[in-house]
Amino acid sequence: MKNLKKVLSLILVASIAVGFTACGSKAPVAETPAAPAATFKAGTYEGEAEGFHGKIKVKVTLSDEEITDIAVEQTETPGVGDQAIEEIVALIKANTSLKVDAVSGATYSSNGILAAVTAALEKAGADVEKLKSKDIASGEATGDVEKTADVIIIGGGGAGLAAAVTAHQNGSKVILIEKMSRIGGNTLISGGAHNAADPVRQAAQNIEDSPDKHYQQTFEGGDKLGDPALVRILADNTYDGIVWLESLGMEFKKEVFTVLG
Repeated sequence: MKNLKKVLSLILVASIAVGFTACGSKAPVAETPAAPAATFKAGTYEGEAEGFHGKIKVKVTLSDEEITDIAVEQTETPGVGDQAIEEIVALIKANTSLKVDAVSGATYSSNGILAAVTAALEKAGADVEKLKSKDIASGEATGDVEKTADVIIIGGGGAGLAAAVTAHQNGSKVILIEKMSRIGGNTLISGGAHNAADPVRQAAQNIEDSPDKHYQQTFEGGDKLGDPALVRILADNTYDGIVWLESLGMEFKKEVFTVLG
């Protein structure tokens, strides 16, 4: 009888152990397949939005998983808006993402191209909010870079560029630093005009002018608020600037015309 009890006890203990083991284990769970990367239908879709100088129109080509091409039709400012569009389009294509910052100095053009591409993607059934939150590769260099120069110029507008070239011409090693994505400043949108009393071109057109007249017209045109000494420096030296630019390869038209504004 005792032996039977021992056997039954052992069987009971073994059963309990097996029961605990079964409760502690989990049945294999099938892996859930990853969600497809694409949130749009393959094809080519059109979109448009307002830029700085009118409509920006795009044709966006999509594969099943990425943006493969963006063709743009625009009339933005050369050297400013068009470069911003080119930069943004490259980032969108490289990352299939709308999380792209506007380019400083070309906000309207930047917002216009982003809005136009967004409109096209919406036609493709894209999850626009998801694309706006998708991070892009920074492409930025890491670590410190050390460089030395005789002259360091902060700002690559007309004045900064003139200073940099002049310093270089005088034998200095120059570093020019510009915070924008391009150099030129307002010079990029000035239209290439240069105010000066030009004895060569004006004489050919029978126009009477002189540095004194340039001084007087500039001073009075500024409501006589300008510093006379600085206005005099401008009027007396601006033609030399034309000669200097021509020595660097700049080509000006032979006909003189009036620039207002």
